[in-house]
Amino acid sequence: MRPEHKCVEGLPFAEADLLGALFLDASLLVEVEGRLTPADLSDPLHAEILRGMLDAAARNEPLTVTTVCGEAGPLRTVATEIVQCAIDMSLADARAVVQRLRARADRRRALGAVEIVARRLIEGEDGEVRRIVDGALGDILAATTGLDEPETISATDLCAAAFRATTDRAPPDAVPTGFLDLDFHTSGGFHRGNVITIGARTSVGKTAVAVAMARHAAAAGAAVLYVSLEMSCAEIGDRLLAQVSGVNLRDLRARRLTPDELRRAADAQNHVRAWGGNLEIVDRGVRTVGALSSLVRRRAAQRRPVRVLVLDYAQLLRPQKAASLREGYTAVSRELKALASESGISLVVLAQLRREAEDRPDADGRQLRRPSLADLKETGAWEEDSDVVLLLWRDKTSSVIRAELEKNRHGERGVTVRLAWQAPSATPRSLTVREEMQPGADK
Repeated sequence: MRPEHKCVEGLPFAEADLLGALFLDASLLVEVEGRLTPADLSDPLHAEILRGMLDAAARNEPLTVTTVCGEAGPLRTVATEIVQCAIDMSLADARAVVQRLRARADRRRALGAVEIVARRLIEGEDGEVRRIVDGALGDILAATTGLDEPETISATDLCAAAFRATTDRAPPDAVPTGFLDLDFHTSGGFHRGNVITIGARTSVGKTAVAVAMARHAAAAGAAVLYVSLEMSCAEIGDRLLAQVSGVNLRDLRARRLTPDELRRAADAQNHVRAWGGNLEIVDRGVRTVGALSSLVRRRAAQRRPVRVLVLDYAQLLRPQKAASLREGYTAVSRELKALASESGISLVVLAQLRREAEDRPDADGRQLRRPSLADLKETGAWEEDSDVVLLLWRDKTSSVIRAELEKNRHGERGVTVRLAWQAPSATPRSLTVREEMQPGADK
C-alpha cells in the first residue's frame, strides 16, 4: 500500500517513488541536485522532505528519516510511510523520473504565467495590449527555464585560464599509471572524470596490469579503490604481494616459498605499509553501477574521497532491465561515464574482448593477435564513452605485452606501449632502454 496523505493534484506517485529511492540509495541524489528543486514537487510535504534531503546532504549526513525530518511530526510520519513503500531505482530510472517531474513543474509554471498574462489583458487598458503581448513570451520562458539555463564562460575567461595553466608550476592533476611511456602519451596518467578502458582476452594480463596501476597510483598518494568482481580479495592480495616482492605467484598461492622467497615476501610486506592504506579492495556487494555510485558517494561523505576506481571487470556488472544484452551493457557504459564525470574520479574499467580477437588472419594468412576496438565485447558503447582505450595483447612465447592506445583524448592515438612481462610473478613493468634494444623485444 502507498501512503495515503493529502497532496496537491492527487497523490503524486512518481514523487513518492523518487523520495523513497533516495532514502534507499543516497547516490541517486546526484540526479536531483541542480536539476530538481523542492518547488518543482506538487505535494508540499514531498517538497519539505526533498528540502530536508538536500540540507542533510550539504551537511554530509546520511539520508535517514531522522536526519531529514527530525524526531517527530507529520513530516516524519509521511517520510516513514514513503520508506515503507520504497522501491529500488537505477540511476537511469531516477534521471527519467526527475525529467518527468521537472517537465510537469514547468508546465504548471507556464500555465500560471499564461493565466497572469490573460488577467493583464482582461484588466488592462486598450493601449496596453501590444506591450502586454510583447512581454508575455518572456514571462512564460522565465517561468520555465531557471535550472536548465546553461552556465556560459566567455572566450576571454577561457583563454586567461589556459594561459595561467601554462605558467603554473604545479604539476597537472593526473595520477601516474606507473608505466613511463603510458604516462607520457596520456599527459600524466589518470585524469579526473575520465573512463580508461583496458581490454584484453583471458590470460593476457589485464588484471596484472590493473593491479600494477593501482599500487603505483596508491604509492603516488592517490586514494584507490579496487572493485574485483571476478577474484577474491585474497587472490588480489597474492598478486599484489607477488608483484612487489618478485616471488613466483604460483608458488606463493601453493604456499611453497623458499626461505629466500619468504624473506623477500616479508620485505615486500613492510614496503607496502608505506602506501598500502591508500589502496583498498572490495570483492562483494557491488554488482550494479548504482551500488558503485553509492560507494563512491559514501566515501566522499566520510571524507575519504576516491581518486581512482578500478573495476575488474565490466561485463560482470548486472545491467538494468533491457531488451537485449547489448542494450544492457550500453546502459552500463553510459552510467559508468556519468559516475566518473559527476564524481571527478578516474575510472579504470577492465573489459573482456571477443574470442575472435585471438584468431584473426592477415592478408598472408598468418594469425594475428592484435585486437581492435571492434573486439570490445557485446557493445560499441565502451569506445564511445571511454576517454582512453588500451587494448592488451601478447604472444604467449614473448616476454612483452603490447598495449595499443586505440583511443586517447590526451595525446596521440594508435601508439603502441610495450611492457616487460615477468611471468613468474605476473608483473608488468616499463621496458628499459636496454631491454628495448634487445633483438627479441619487438617480436
